Amino acid sequence: MNIEEFEQLVREALEFIPEKFKKIIQNEKIEIIPREKMPLAARRCFPGKSVFGVFIGLPYKDRFKRVVQTEPTRIELYQESFEKIYGRDKERIKKEVLCTVTVSYTHLTLPTN
Repeated sequence: MNIEEFEQLVREALEFIPEKFKKIIQNEKIEIIPREKMPLAARRCFPGKSVFGVFIGLPYKDRFKRVVQTEPTRIELYQESFEKIYGRDKERIKKEVLCTVTVSYTHLTLPTN
């Protein structure tokens, strides 16, 4: 599937995020990037594995502490990983995108301690 179709699946999946999180996540960025641009730490933790996405940044509640953050908070999704596992099954990919985004938003909304 092309990038526009995948972006549409992501938008559809985001419609199912619980209301209490929508206010927090409305300003957060979701990027769809090639797997080869996955952060080194994720590649080291999951060598040779299909990683659907990662959360990068500070959780929402920790942003108010004095911490130096070098990258913008975001969720990265790797379209190739979804397609490698689920082929062209758009409904299954949409479900898995929702699951991945939900897990990532859990990291976003919970404090680290």
